[in-house]
Amino acid sequence: MDATVIDTLRYANRLREAGVEAHQAEAMARAINDELSVGVATRDDLGATERNLGHAVAELSAKTGHELAELRGDLEHGLAELRGDLEHGLAELRGDLDRKTGEVRLELDHTKEELRAELKREVGEVVRQLDVLKAEVNAKLDAQNGKFEAQGRHLFLTLALIAALGLYNAAAPHFTVTPATVTPGGPPPTAAESAGNADPAPSP
Repeated sequence: MDATVIDTLRYANRLREAGVEAHQAEAMARAINDELSVGVATRDDLGATERNLGHAVAELSAKTGHELAELRGDLEHGLAELRGDLEHGLAELRGDLDRKTGEVRLELDHTKEELRAELKREVGEVVRQLDVLKAEVNAKLDAQNGKFEAQGRHLFLTLALIAALGLYNAAAPHFTVTPATVTPGGPPPTAAESAGNADPAPSP
């Protein structure tokens, strides 16, 4: 169907009203309409264009949906691989951490045993030195005690001798011993005879 841009009949009538011959007016109206209608889309053209556009949109939507589905699948697959890699890495890291923790614990236990042994040795050495010092102090105390005991015995004997001399000096003036008569060729006088020959003690 040819496109009609202007109303050719009304245009021709207006030309006839202006004094143009009828066949000229109709020819001029058709000529102007043909010139103006070149490249102008008709209703049918617009409908065909709309249908073509709908098909293109549908094809594009289907293609886009397919591509989106593929993209979603690739993304899920990539996320799954990434999750697996992360879990594997975390497992390795946890294993390394456990091993390091075990090694540190063993080192701490070894160090603790060494410190305990060193402390035991030092305590033993201190105890030994204290025993030696105690023995030395006891020896010195025993020596001092022996010295004090010897000095005490000497002092006691000295005091006893002084007391005895004092008693002797106090008692000596009360006794006078006279020589006993000895008969030539006879036996020596007895203790009783000597005591009888002694002068009696003066009366006070």
